Amino acid sequence: MNRTHLITKNLKFIVSIIVLLLVSNIVFIFSNIRKLENNKILQEQTIESRQAISNCVYLFHNADLSLRGYALFGKSCYLSPLYWSFHNKDSVLRAIEIPLSEHEYDMTSFYSLKDSINAYFMLTFKMKDLFEKGDKKAFQELAQLQKGQSLWLQYKSFSQEALLYEKRVHDLASLEYKYALKNTFFLQIILSAICVPVLLYSIYHTNKKFRIEQYLKELEENQKQLLHSQNTVLEQMVKERTEEIELQKQDLERKNEEILQKKKELRRKYNDLEEAKKQQMKLLSKIIMEKSETVNLLLKELENLKKNTVSSQISISQVHKVLQSSILTDEAWENFRKTFEEVYPGFFLILKNHYPQFSTCDQRLLALIKLNLTVKEMAQMLGVSPDSIRKYKYRIKKKVQHYHEKMSIEDFVEELVVMSNKKS
Repeated sequence: MNRTHLITKNLKFIVSIIVLLLVSNIVFIFSNIRKLENNKILQEQTIESRQAISNCVYLFHNADLSLRGYALFGKSCYLSPLYWSFHNKDSVLRAIEIPLSEHEYDMTSFYSLKDSINAYFMLTFKMKDLFEKGDKKAFQELAQLQKGQSLWLQYKSFSQEALLYEKRVHDLASLEYKYALKNTFFLQIILSAICVPVLLYSIYHTNKKFRIEQYLKELEENQKQLLHSQNTVLEQMVKERTEEIELQKQDLERKNEEILQKKKELRRKYNDLEEAKKQQMKLLSKIIMEKSETVNLLLKELENLKKNTVSSQISISQVHKVLQSSILTDEAWENFRKTFEEVYPGFFLILKNHYPQFSTCDQRLLALIKLNLTVKEMAQMLGVSPDSIRKYKYRIKKKVQHYHEKMSIEDFVEELVVMSNKKS
């Protein structure tokens, strides 16, 4: 049974190899056929291109001879070659242009020759018109310019270069054509040389594999007896090791439970600390607001004193001293800033690094906005009027929309808090 299965498996392997080789042969043959066809087309194009280049000279030769015959004998029948050349000019030039461009020839000299031929035909028709009008002097002046000779020299230079290029293309195509034929021949030899060793190797491999399986079968019988004796020992070892692992697992579970309890305790302490920081900040804000309310009361008192007599100057001086100690000083702001940074770490650093257009005053107002204070409360804390706070908020809104279009100040502040939380 095993031997039959082995033979079937090897036969499938041999058939697969042969099919693969046949498919490869078909692909290579198809590729060579396409290459042969392309090279044949290329050779035919070069022949047509060379013929068109040779025929190009007849265009202006016919035009020149036709004009000369018409000038000598004055009969319109001599103009037939001129009209024929002019009518077929574009088709002849296209017959040159298309294969040369496909063969990646530098078309600069061709386009120059094309322009010269068109100009020469324009000159020829102009000379014909002068002759028909009887202006022989102008006719002779144009004839003495020898434009036909210049055109002939230009054509000669172009034809030599183009024909040489097309000859190289033709020779290369012929060489590749022969090379493709030779490749097809050698490919069949190579494939035949591959198939025979593959078949021989398959036979050898099948025989070798059969002998190895017989040997392995004998080894398997011997190993069964050895494994049977070893299994008993291994089972005992596994049992002991399992008990040991179970004890280690229980110990790890106990340690994990302790770690989990410690984590919960640390989380609780951290939350308590955060809550204490927030309460501290609320307390500081409340103190600053109460201080600001005192300032407002003192300002009102100062206004009332100013309306009284000169005897109230002493009271005014005392009120000024109290104001100096009650307004939001730099020291008070720095304390507020430190407390705010403890609750929202990195808030001012991100604002400074990512949004440098915001001034210190803007930063203060953004921090107060985060505390959800009213305009009146912010005005009291900063010692300014509510209208000033509204103006500040309007300017800040413009700066925010410079970075984030259609974003409110409150959303911008929340985004700063999110960025500071990620950074921390």
